[in-house]
Parts: sequence; C-alpha cells; structure tokens
Amino acid sequence: MPFTARLNDVPIPVGTSIENKQDERAIMDLQQGPSESLKDFHERYKAILNNIQSIDNKIAYMAFYSGLNYDKLKKALILDTPLTKDELTKMVNKHIDLENLQRKKASYGDLRKKLNRKDLQGPSKKTQTKGYRDFF
Repeated sequence: MPFTARLNDVPIPVGTSIENKQDERAIMDLQQGPSESLKDFHERYKAILNNIQSIDNKIAYMAFYSGLNYDKLKKALILDTPLTKDELTKMVNKHIDLENLQRKKASYGDLRKKLNRKDLQGPSKKTQTKGYRDFF
C-alpha cells in the first residue's frame, strides 16, 4: 500500500488545519519527472513547501528524498543527511551547479567535435596558394 494511501486513512487530530494536511499529502506525492532537471524539481518542491504553514523537517526531507531521481544527490543525502530545510537547499544548490557545469562541458565537447570536422578546418593543401618561387 503506498504511503499516501496510508495517510488518507489517518484521522486528522482536532485543532489542526485540513488544508495543511492536504498540502503535506501533496508534497509526499511529489515525483521528479524522467527528463525533469534537478532545478525544476526543486522549484516545484519549494513552491509546495511554502504553502505549508508548519511541517516537520523529517517529513520535508523524506518527501524530497522519495521523489528524487537524481542518484548522485541521493547518495550525498545518505552520506550527509541535512538536519534543516536550509541545509537541504544548500546541498541541492551545489548539485544544481554541478548539473549546469556538466551540461556546459557536454556542449563544449559537441562544439569541439563540430570544429574538428573537415569542412570547418579550412582549405586543403592542394587548394592553398603557392609561394612566389612557384611562379618562376
């Protein structure tokens, strides 16, 4: 049985906001798409998290971790578990910067491949102009 289905069966205590519980369920259902960048997923996570008035740090962390597809960040979160939402944000921002750097590096590699193509290397030796001694 999925975790969110079990949450639906839990009775809401007296004096708590129903909207807050709905938002907690929404954050637990959050999943990173297969082609979604880490930055986009983190933005969606923060948008939902900002709607929740009070949430335990453990619940916020587990919601982010369970919806995450980015393996390198998951490993880092296991090795160094953040205690607060701010620490989690710092770790995510570091990995977002790494992801952007990898994209730039990949695009630089593609540019180098294009520049190494023969049609971009200039004229061949046969079509180069001859020196003044070749004319006499």
